[in-house]
Amino acid sequence: ILQSALLIIVAVRRVGGVVYNLPVRAGRVTATPYLGMALTPINRQLRSLQERSPRHGPAAEHWQRRLGVTHSVWDEPASFGPEADAAATVVADPALDALVYRPVGKPVARGWRVVRHGAPFPEARAVVRARVAPDRASVLQELGRETDPGIVWFVAGDLPTGFLLGPVQRADSARVSAWDARAGVATVEHDGTCDLVFTRAFDPGWRASVNGGPEHPTLQADGGLMSVRLAGNGPSRVALRYAPGGLVPGAVISVAAVAGALVVIGRGRKRFTAAGAENGKRGRGE
Repeated sequence: ILQSALLIIVAVRRVGGVVYNLPVRAGRVTATPYLGMALTPINRQLRSLQERSPRHGPAAEHWQRRLGVTHSVWDEPASFGPEADAAATVVADPALDALVYRPVGKPVARGWRVVRHGAPFPEARAVVRARVAPDRASVLQELGRETDPGIVWFVAGDLPTGFLLGPVQRADSARVSAWDARAGVATVEHDGTCDLVFTRAFDPGWRASVNGGPEHPTLQADGGLMSVRLAGNGPSRVALRYAPGGLVPGAVISVAAVAGALVVIGRGRKRFTAAGAENGKRGRGE
């Protein structure tokens, strides 16, 4: 299944376009999942590029690269600029014809276009320059123009109290020397304070520990990505862990419910035992 359009893709990180969750069936990562829950802001930004009338052109290509999309699959002409267009491949794929939503009036057999986008921003990147904007709309406007992966943007209201940008000694150089995406562990070499930015959607449940220290919440950066502030000189080993919100309260409620059920069962068993003993006495004429 999906043996043509999706399996010809190599050196892939995220697959966008009109295929949504289908890349997962081919062992790939989807750029625009259907989750059954509200998407995070940065996912909504990416989703706007995947609609039936996608916003093609250099601006769309810029956002695909910024958010780690290496390939996209379309059932109509899709132009993202000369570089991406030159790398596009048109294939026939009966599996996609059958599985991908087909609007009224579209032919059953479609020509599937696989677009290979330019080099994406790193999945984990060390950033030496930080900027602050008053709101998210301003950040997205700046990101739409910014092509340098060495700059990170924050929304002022997202920063914790005491978060410093100016007075600290910013690093002159910083680089990610190791990144294990599966384990969520990165090693960063840096000669001053820097920010480690991940091409992953921010969520309040993400926690980070630096060099085995206590865990602390990650920061929201670049319009909805996840980041970790690294103070002082490196090297720094950053370990990520996700703790879903409501997990502890839910566990407490579950334990309380089980305990309550056991109490009820225990009382019922005692009443049943007592009633049985009383009936036995009556049967013996006692």
